[in-house]
Amino acid sequence: MVVAAALIMMAVFSGFIGSGDSIVKTIGLGLAVAVLLDAFVVRMVFVPRCPRSARPRGMVDPALAAQSAAWHGRRG
Repeated sequence: MVVAAALIMMAVFSGFIGSGDSIVKTIGLGLAVAVLLDAFVVRMVFVPRCPRSARPRGMVDPALAAQSAAWHGRRG
């Protein structure tokens, strides 16, 4: 679904390239390339990789979490 939305946005922004104004052409091309990179590179490569690479540092010690919850007066 993200890729389909990105392709639609890219088509709309690419329509700005046909404009007579060079500023509008540049903005349209820049936005089209940015949406394409976001959809394909960031969302399909970096986002799935982040939890795997952060797993050892992202783990919480259960004893420390219980102690923190007790100190703050919460149960869990």
